[in-house]
Amino acid sequence: HSSISSYQDALRLKNGSELPSSMSFVSENPVYVKGDFNSVNKKLVGIAADSFNVLSNAWQDSNSLQSNKNNRTANNTTINAAVIAGNSITSTGNYNGGFENIHRFHENWSGKTLSYSGSVAVLYQNQIGTGSWSSQSYSAPNRNWGYDTDLSDPSASIPGFPSVIHFVTTEWTPDYAL
Repeated sequence: HSSISSYQDALRLKNGSELPSSMSFVSENPVYVKGDFNSVNKKLVGIAADSFNVLSNAWQDSNSLQSNKNNRTANNTTINAAVIAGNSITSTGNYNGGFENIHRFHENWSGKTLSYSGSVAVLYQNQIGTGSWSSQSYSAPNRNWGYDTDLSDPSASIPGFPSVIHFVTTEWTPDYAL
């Protein structure tokens, strides 16, 4: 690389294993969570971003330019957060990885576990983090994922985050024009 200006802006959250209170992190750019996040004395936390990227506890910045995923070995990591993020489009010859890859990985997770508790809403297409999915850049983790039932408590909320307590279907009409 020739200069720092060749990099895309992003927000990185690190040293976040214990947070002081419920809060939201919002960025129009990609967000990278590095290491355990909100794993000690869990609070209700939200992350809204163009894309949601996970860097394990073992992530080393010095390996970020390594093209060989085996030089970027992950370690078990825990994240507790509600996520609103975009996703890239699947098109002919360009699979986006599906829902399981809303959490974007950049390491060799073989034999390692990402424990994730929260909720995920995909509300838009990525505008910034638009790179195509490739199994060449990472190996999938063991996914220990689940919904955070604390989010179902109507008296609890994430500051600045939308919440839906109850859906009522009044009419349903299929759209065959797609």
